[in-house]
Amino acid sequence: MRNKRSVAWGGKEGYATVVGAVLCAALVGCAVLVVTLAGGVIAQHRAQVAADMAAIARAQTLWRGEDSCRAAEETARDNSAEMIRCQEEGVDVIVAVRIRGREAASRAGVV
Repeated sequence: MRNKRSVAWGGKEGYATVVGAVLCAALVGCAVLVVTLAGGVIAQHRAQVAADMAAIARAQTLWRGEDSCRAAEETARDNSAEMIRCQEEGVDVIVAVRIRGREAASRAGVV
């Protein structure tokens, strides 16, 4: 004979457990997605900062008549970036770098 409690629930024992488990899985999935997206945004910002700093370093050394691309490459490397482009356009310099698959470029004039 079934007890009164199981009859009242209509055979839905464990329903709350299943719903709770599904909600927890959805919450963990959302957290993983947010962390993954945040990592990409952080990498892009780090790449932009490295490009900005390398461009400024290149502009400063160009003004002093030194090897400016080498200075830009060292600055990029100090910021855990790989320099992928170093060029001059008139009085401006353009430097592009890559960090963890994210690329960024920056332009600077003679400082």
